[in-house]
Amino acid sequence: MGYRITKQYGDTVAVPRLVTERLSAAGGDEVKVALEMLASGCTDPGVLAKNLGLSQQIIERAQAFWAGAGLLKPDGELCAAACVQQKRPPRLTAHQVVAYSQQDENVSMLISESQAILGKPLSPSESAALVTLYLQDHMPIDMILPVMAHYAARGKREVRYLEKVLLSWQEQGIKDGLAAEQQLSLLEQREQQQSRVAQLLGVAHNSFTAGECTLIARWYEEYGYDESMIEAALLRAGSKRTVRYLSGILKKWHAAGYRTVRELPAEGANLQPTGRRYGATPLPPRSSRQKVNGILLPQEKEEAGV
Repeated sequence: MGYRITKQYGDTVAVPRLVTERLSAAGGDEVKVALEMLASGCTDPGVLAKNLGLSQQIIERAQAFWAGAGLLKPDGELCAAACVQQKRPPRLTAHQVVAYSQQDENVSMLISESQAILGKPLSPSESAALVTLYLQDHMPIDMILPVMAHYAARGKREVRYLEKVLLSWQEQGIKDGLAAEQQLSLLEQREQQQSRVAQLLGVAHNSFTAGECTLIARWYEEYGYDESMIEAALLRAGSKRTVRYLSGILKKWHAAGYRTVRELPAEGANLQPTGRRYGATPLPPRSSRQKVNGILLPQEKEEAGV
């Protein structure tokens, strides 16, 4: 069965030829983002994520693709000022919450389950905040309660804090229980990674700053490294046992294409993980060099950059 395009009498969107020329290289998300930007004139990642139901990370990756193609300039060819964000409606009042709880049994269940998770009775304003998320922000209960349980288990039981987290996730395109479960799984995985790195460094697992946590996540998620590579970097770092210094070493190894300890240059190789070429400078004696998983490592000569 064949098809032909029907005539369109409504509003149309002009699609530049550079977009159609790159359809074979673009993925579905890239095409969605391009069409939405062209149709709305908006380049704000948060707004695009909300409009398309995608995460902000996917939006930014797609924008980087189209910037490389010439559709966007570094500061945005399309005007971000054209983005129109809907204002969040006022929070429900305590009287409205009472009325809704009599009409919708899920409202009563949300309040009672929240009190059980948080281990305390909710104030009228706290109940209103949670019911507003459910009714006005259209956030499903199977998203609200698991997120609440996750943070409550870590000592964060303030409803105002939970409200900010949930609204932030929604803006990133996390809008249902399944997406929230995947995000929680990622957070728990990152906590385990941070705990293992803390063990290697001999520091408390909760001592890392937000920036250091981002760097650690990058080692595992972007570089694909495990503890053996981090341990190898630690041996190269010597007394400079900081997350930022280690990140400099691991970044250079990743840029050089090293994926495992066995791929790190062995004795006689002229390209060191710092990315510097070594000429006639001899490597240190084998007896003075260290091993990771039985692999002899060349000793670092230069201080790692960040």
